[in-house]
Amino acid sequence: MSSSGKRKGTGQPSSRPSAKKASATKASATKASAAKQPGTKPVKESPSTARPSTQGGAERSTATVPASRAATAASPRAGYLAGALVLLVGLGGLWHATQSTAAAAPKAPGASTVGATVSQAGIVVRDAYLKPNGPTDALVYFTVTNQGTGPDFLTAVSSEEVAHDATLYLGGEETSTGALSIGGGSTERLVPGGPHVRLGLYDALLLKHPVTLTLKFTRAGTIKVRASVRA
Repeated sequence: MSSSGKRKGTGQPSSRPSAKKASATKASATKASAAKQPGTKPVKESPSTARPSTQGGAERSTATVPASRAATAASPRAGYLAGALVLLVGLGGLWHATQSTAAAAPKAPGASTVGATVSQAGIVVRDAYLKPNGPTDALVYFTVTNQGTGPDFLTAVSSEEVAHDATLYLGGEETSTGALSIGGGSTERLVPGGPHVRLGLYDALLLKHPVTLTLKFTRAGTIKVRASVRA
């Protein structure tokens, strides 16, 4: 027999080719077993780790901003806009409430503009004005109506800003009672040549400068009117 299939001097077949074949077979079985094992997946290149593409020698990033980050960036701006809108609405409501309150608030008793009609507790005073009577005196005229059923009495007329005293005259004579009676449902007119009030002035009156008069009644109380100054 040829010596290529037997060991020298022993006459037994050589085991080297068989050992190499068994080793190759074992390696193939190991690879096949690993491929069949569940949960084993081939490794793929992640899109996030992909290299940036190049065009014309310049690198361009292909990464995109996550939606959550974009929403977070936009969130403060949206919050500011919402807060500003709420503030504007609140200020608008406050302005509207202020205007409504001012319109609904009644005027203080006796408050008026120049020559306006003032009404309080059934007494109505209108057409009040002053007329200079020399450098130190002024005569006061107005119309007073008693809308009540009982009489009321005008007991005093004054003006702290221009006069130091006042005297009521009835029909050209100084009144002895110091009061002008206005019967219920009647009207009394203080006019030139009739009943009037004389004011002792601090200084000469200035035309077109209104004066505040304070009228005191027994029942209606104190009424303030703005009187014009006429030549």
